[in-house]
Amino acid sequence: MLTPKYTFLTSGRLSKDFEQFINAEFPEYSCIQTDRKNELPDLISQVDALAGFDFIEGLDVSHIQWIHSFAAGVESLTGKELPEGVLVTRTSGQLGRRMGEYCLSWILYDIKNIPRVLEQQRNHEWLQFDLDSLYDKQVLILGTGTIGEGIASVLKTLVKSI
Repeated sequence: MLTPKYTFLTSGRLSKDFEQFINAEFPEYSCIQTDRKNELPDLISQVDALAGFDFIEGLDVSHIQWIHSFAAGVESLTGKELPEGVLVTRTSGQLGRRMGEYCLSWILYDIKNIPRVLEQQRNHEWLQFDLDSLYDKQVLILGTGTIGEGIASVLKTLVKSI
């Protein structure tokens, strides 16, 4: 069985990186990249695959065979009129680790009361106050997919060895 040769249309954030990736790693495919939304209706007729964040609103995707979402999920496609049998995929890989680091940054932002620190900095005040600590804290992660696993992996590095 022969592998189909897809032509992707990609647009928006990460689309230039995607185009470079396709050209370097999958030369049997081709990729058209644009950041001009007004070009999308004309370009979509030249492709059979789409890649990006949600940018298909108002476009005729009746001929599209593959939609790849750069987002963690494909919820943005729910409720949209998609062709029967269209392949829908999403980005994976380092997303879990990146989300873990993102969560850690917000945990530290909260536990170290960064808003108060920044306010004092703006006001050139250095009033002492008690800061909470990560020590002996617990985190509940809902979800065991790649994102939940990535968050757990990043936070696990903070667990003290027994």
